[in-house]
Amino acid sequence: MRRAVDAARNISLPADREVLHVLPHEFIVDTQDGIRDPVGMVGQRLEANVHIVTSSIAATANLVTAANKAGILINDTVLEPLAAAEACLTQDERELGCCLLDIGGGTTELIVYGGGVVRHTGAVAIAAIISPTTWRLACGRPSPKPRRSSAITGALRQSSAPGQLH
Repeated sequence: MRRAVDAARNISLPADREVLHVLPHEFIVDTQDGIRDPVGMVGQRLEANVHIVTSSIAATANLVTAANKAGILINDTVLEPLAAAEACLTQDERELGCCLLDIGGGTTELIVYGGGVVRHTGAVAIAAIISPTTWRLACGRPSPKPRRSSAITGALRQSSAPGQLH
């Protein structure tokens, strides 16, 4: 099994990319597909259907360098939504199928599970910067009334027609 998965790692990539993870979907013994664990089966040929995650070599090196300068020793790097899924999802949720969105300050990452294995991963450069008011509403707390100084209120009245703000 290890050799079949490692064989999938030998793909042609651009010079600035590296394989971060090889996540098996299923194995194929001879022509029989859909096998999750081929240990103990008899056959001539074993193949692996995998999900390959690549990353930028420079981006990974920069992250490791920054962590090292902060005094943190890095043993390995992990795809962010994969780490979030390990922390948040149960095996039952992965088996039934689910989608986890990790909405961060700079990007939103996605990981999709089906049948207990990763089916898709992705990231978009859309972030959620939550205002304190939105956060209070999400937590079920009322927002305090906004305070305006009399100078600002007077300026708004003078510069706006009724019902209009500029």
